[in-house]
Amino acid sequence: MNNEPILEIRYSRVKCALLLSLSVLIVIPCLWLLKIDPGNILNSFIQGIKEQEIGWVALAGLILFVFLGLFYLKAILDRRIQIRIDKNGLYLRRDLNQTISWQDIDTIYLTSGFFPFYSKWLPTANFVNLTVKNPSKYRKTGLTALLSGLNKGLSKGDFNLAPLLFEISRNNLLDTLQSAHQKYAPIPNPNSKDK
Repeated sequence: MNNEPILEIRYSRVKCALLLSLSVLIVIPCLWLLKIDPGNILNSFIQGIKEQEIGWVALAGLILFVFLGLFYLKAILDRRIQIRIDKNGLYLRRDLNQTISWQDIDTIYLTSGFFPFYSKWLPTANFVNLTVKNPSKYRKTGLTALLSGLNKGLSKGDFNLAPLLFEISRNNLLDTLQSAHQKYAPIPNPNSKDK
């Protein structure tokens, strides 16, 4: 067997650019609702929150979509491999920066996004999820660990891959992962004496 990867996946520049554009389009009305005056940002910012009941919602939207916009901009510029599928396992740069061996992967399945109602109209928002046999072996840190804990609480698995950001469709990613798992994970022998 050769060591060539089955598949290497990067962030999709086109998808991330569209999401960046959407973030910018949402930030503009948030600024307008806060009545931000470019000449005196701090005073107009404080005044905008005091004058409007919706100011706090606009502020939350502004913070969220500026953060997301910066993430998408970083993803556009990041040409490193994010996911690698090969005979050794599944490499996840964002979550672990290490490879999860096929033997440690328990299940691979598809779930709807955080809000199932929009999955019908936006199927790319679905997640490809993995559960591993020993999650403590694959420790995450920082923001990834926090978000992973939230996903785990929502029964979304140990690792969640959002095909919306990658150069691959949801179904292709799911099919590739499942076929590689079947091919490389050892199948227990029912006649084995180890039980």
